[in-house]
Amino acid sequence: MAGNPTLEHETRSRLDQKKRGLRNWRRSGGIVLSLVTVAAAAVAGPPAKELHVQTLRIVVREGKDRIVLTAVPKIPDLTLLDPAGESRWTLDSTDDHKPELKFYEGGKEKGRLTPGIG
Repeated sequence: MAGNPTLEHETRSRLDQKKRGLRNWRRSGGIVLSLVTVAAAAVAGPPAKELHVQTLRIVVREGKDRIVLTAVPKIPDLTLLDPAGESRWTLDSTDDHKPELKFYEGGKEKGRLTPGIG
């Protein structure tokens, strides 16, 4: 790149543009998160000390699952889904009680990670 100043300038310009964009997204995210926190605190009554459920589903406005947290045997403990409702990754405990992280693409398993704990 040192031999081509135009290419170097263009690359630096694009990198600066990406940095500005990322900075703006971070600021926007922080503002939105702050507003959501304030709004949730304003409408919430006294906080419950515990929530007892077997399955907790976090859905988008259209009602599609995006996050599923469950304590039902033989079902992954935590599943994150894409906007189409397909699994992106799951976190579960194997039959021998070891944690397992599975990755999916297009609804098909693409890999898994089982850390050696214990």
